[in-house]
Amino acid sequence: GEGGFGRVYKGFLTSLNQVVAVKRLDRNGLQGTREFFAEVMVLSLAQHPNLVNLIGYCVEDEQRVLVYEFMPNGSLEDHL
Repeated sequence: GEGGFGRVYKGFLTSLNQVVAVKRLDRNGLQGTREFFAEVMVLSLAQHPNLVNLIGYCVEDEQRVLVYEFMPNGSLEDHL
């Protein structure tokens, strides 16, 4: 799928035997490096049953990727 900040792909982490959602952020977006890492910190500390968990992230050159647990029923927006 595609969201406001980039594309989202379905992936699989063999090390965890887990299906994941991989969000590749738009390189042309407004979010800078400092904002990206601030978001990673907030998401990694946030624990709530109604929030999707951040599993990890990757930054390489200009690429920024967030890895979330996969939600098989889609997003809240899909159901509204």
